[in-house]
Amino acid sequence: MPTNVLTDAKCKAARAGGKAVKVFDGGGMFLFISPTGAKTWRLAYRLGGKPQTMSLGAYPAVSLAEARAKREEMKEVLRNGCDPMAARRAGRQPKLTFSEACSRYWAGRRDVSESYRDNATRAIEMHLNPFLGKMDVGAVAREDQSGGADPAGEGVRKSESQAFRGAGPGGRAGVFATPGRRA
Repeated sequence: MPTNVLTDAKCKAARAGGKAVKVFDGGGMFLFISPTGAKTWRLAYRLGGKPQTMSLGAYPAVSLAEARAKREEMKEVLRNGCDPMAARRAGRQPKLTFSEACSRYWAGRRDVSESYRDNATRAIEMHLNPFLGKMDVGAVAREDQSGGADPAGEGVRKSESQAFRGAGPGGRAGVFATPGRRA
């Protein structure tokens, strides 16, 4: 596919209509126009065989020439075998580990007795933290979570399930369940 096929005039004139539109420049870069009319430069690429998309900035704040320069920078990063989004992801919210998530959740529970909290945290520390403790709480998959094979499994699974529900949408939260909230 040829590259650099867009002109600034084409970018200004592009409209979305009733649904989102992609106006391609080549090399994986396109101008994404949302139904509301917002225009954003995006770069489509593959990493490990999986399709990925990253934003290069909003148009006209990022000009066509600047977007093309960013595209070339990102393509160079890809040629070196690295993920161009890795630096952005690293700069996002700090990683919340499974161990920290459970500790925060159970420390915030005031609607249960202290002995119940102690039993739940001890079960998680003994049975789950050795395997999941250092994992990012958003990366813990269903198959990583506890099974019911051992006799303590049901109680551990219940404590773990409550902590995950308290973590909020997407399995991540800076603040867990509020006191009085039933988990």
